[in-house]
Amino acid sequence: MQSMREQMDQLFGDAFNRFESSDRFSDLFDMNIPASPRIDMRETSDAYEVTVEIPGADSSTIETALKEQILFISAEVNGQSKKSTEEDQSSMLRRERWVSRFERSIQLPQAVDGNAMSSEFKAGILSIHLPKK
Repeated sequence: MQSMREQMDQLFGDAFNRFESSDRFSDLFDMNIPASPRIDMRETSDAYEVTVEIPGADSSTIETALKEQILFISAEVNGQSKKSTEEDQSSMLRRERWVSRFERSIQLPQAVDGNAMSSEFKAGILSIHLPKK
């Protein structure tokens, strides 16, 4: 089942990459907004280490949760200030700053100790430490 999920993730990821590289839609992707954040997961002898790129996120909007063997991550990414959207007195000629929200889930290979899970957000990188049981 995991292999099928990885194949589906790769299929959709490849489709978005082809869409992103298309000249017709290149202006949409000049903003460098990934459809979902890039994630690395490493395994050590006693834990899993998950690293997530979330540039533009405020740490107060980042949420992590663990349910069974699935890690859930969500955040709001703000590429524009609220002031700029409220004081729009003139006509917008080009908008490259954005606000978006994402949710991501990761199936973990084995059970972890959710009570000992820890995370740190620094310079746009979320690091999550998940000790194995």
